[in-house]
Amino acid sequence: MELETNIITYLLLLTPFLVVLAAGIFHGGSRLSFSLAFPVIFFIYTLFGPLVIILGDDSFFWRDIYSSVIDFKIDNLWYTMIILNIYITSWACGFYIFKGWGLSSVNYISERRMYGIEIKIALLFSIIFGGLYVYFGFFEYISSIGLDTSVYRNLKYIKSGTIVNALHPIWGASLVTFFILMLINGWKYSSVFVKVMFFLLSFFYMFVSFILGDRGQLILLFFGVLTGLFRLKSSKIRFLAFISGFLFLSLLVLIKKTRGLSFSSIDSEIISDRLDIFSVLIGAFSNAENIASFISIYFFTSEDHPLLYGESIFHTLISFIPRVLYPDRPGYFFYQYYSDLINLPEGRGYTVSELADWYANFGVFGIALGGVILGIFMRGLELKSNFPTKKGAIYTILSILVLSWIPQLLRTGIEGYKALVYENLIVVIVVFTLATMYRKIAKKKKSNSKKKLVTKNF
Repeated sequence: MELETNIITYLLLLTPFLVVLAAGIFHGGSRLSFSLAFPVIFFIYTLFGPLVIILGDDSFFWRDIYSSVIDFKIDNLWYTMIILNIYITSWACGFYIFKGWGLSSVNYISERRMYGIEIKIALLFSIIFGGLYVYFGFFEYISSIGLDTSVYRNLKYIKSGTIVNALHPIWGASLVTFFILMLINGWKYSSVFVKVMFFLLSFFYMFVSFILGDRGQLILLFFGVLTGLFRLKSSKIRFLAFISGFLFLSLLVLIKKTRGLSFSSIDSEIISDRLDIFSVLIGAFSNAENIASFISIYFFTSEDHPLLYGESIFHTLISFIPRVLYPDRPGYFFYQYYSDLINLPEGRGYTVSELADWYANFGVFGIALGGVILGIFMRGLELKSNFPTKKGAIYTILSILVLSWIPQLLRTGIEGYKALVYENLIVVIVVFTLATMYRKIAKKKKSNSKKKLVTKNF
């Protein structure tokens, strides 16, 4: 009886979220825009957590860690859900009130654009960063540790582990930029070589991500490709998008089932024993990172802690300063702050949500403020995604990269915005900047050649 009551209460408290979700479906569901994608991802990384705790299924997350340091009380759980609803409602207010309900002036990628130089640069970036990542993250691992040890468990012991962590998202952002540029330029106008290179690079990206057990970066590529395909006005392409989406989810689940195993121990029997239909359906939603993200919110909303009043935000802002210019720059503040408070066992990974960060700084007001700011930011990107102009094309790619990074933002704290800028958005800016410089140089050379020709004839 208690379980049934809790489930009914949970469903009732989902009402504000369901309203926002319904608005997203009507607003931009056919384009997989922020209005639909963000509420869905938000549910997975926040509102799914209370259901797991209510059901009491220990297989869903690291209950052996958190139950020893957090007392899960049902009343506190409902309060946390109310806080989550305040955030998603504030996000919707920021998103829909900012310049109204309408979509951007161009809804679909349907005409050819001239971005040949940008495509070549993005391809070059994908090859360079992919090569560096494979070298540092894969071959060095093989040579230093061997096949009989878990890749995922021992990656942190590789001397180049920091380099690997930095290169992986940049490689993924380069691939997404490369793919979206091909769509904007006109998929059918891309050469066979360019298309083959994209599929080969994507395959290697997925393979290496699988070997290293990095689900987060696979999600980045998944959302980038899926969103781009949904921007095409073609029912056949969208059907392929659903098929590719299922394959991506299956790969994510496969990573979950084999992560922590050594190369030599992974065989078809182990995979078949660990993988079933139920896992494919719920595996993408039940990983520890999702639930841990919610638990970090629950921790701050269920216990009294002195407010930080912007201290972690200040540390995030100064973290944008390169360490070359600021050698004594502090490390990630909020991540360590949460770790010290919760006193998690040493050597364990954990996740802290952006919402927990906002609440720890300003309480309920911070939750509302964070939601409104993110909503306005996403709305601004969407409205500027106007493909016929070069600036619009830049915003289109930026919006898709931001959409792909949402899962990371919801489980990395406010400090996740630094990674979004340095490891994702800057790739787009550099690609278009280099293309503009190339065109200017080429134009100048052409102009000088004409002048020399005129002078010679004269």
